[in-house]
This record gives sequence, C-alpha cells and structure tokens, in this order.
Amino acid sequence: MVHIIDGYFAYDNNYGYTVIQNTGRKNKSGEEICKTLGYCGTLEEVLKMVRNDVVHEKLAGADYELAQALQMIREETDRIIFQSTPPRRR
Repeated sequence: MVHIIDGYFAYDNNYGYTVIQNTGRKNKSGEEICKTLGYCGTLEEVLKMVRNDVVHEKLAGADYELAQALQMIREETDRIIFQSTPPRRR
C-alpha cells in the first residue's frame, strides 16, 4: 500500500494499482469506509487519478471562472508532486 495524500491510497494488485479513498466515515461495525476510485497500471496514472478526483471534489457545487479552475489544478498538481517527492539530503 502507498499513501498518496489526504486519505488517498494505492494498493498493489496483480496488474498495477487499485486507487482507494478513505471517506472518513465508519460502518456499523466500526470499520473505515473506503471508496474505490479505479485501477491504474502505473504510479503516474495513480497520481493523475488522485489529482483529478481532488480537483473534481473542490470544483463540485460552486461556480468558477476558467482561470480559477486552472489555478486549482496547478496547485493540486504541485501539492501532490511535492508530497510524493522525497526531501533532498544536504
């Protein structure tokens, strides 16, 4: 399992990765409820899927100008890349 960012995970399977989002809720038996976003062959595809879902959730339910939406996409892309890049050693 690879933690991507903010409750998004990639579980390896026979053909690549299953992308899961932890919803932050629990079922009656106390287990965390997760949502399967999809299946990817590479980690690059996983990062794109997570970015798309994060941006989709932020844009849902409100009106934005195109420039604002593009800025959100850039910010989320940078945030995901920054989170997935190991710190440099000095």
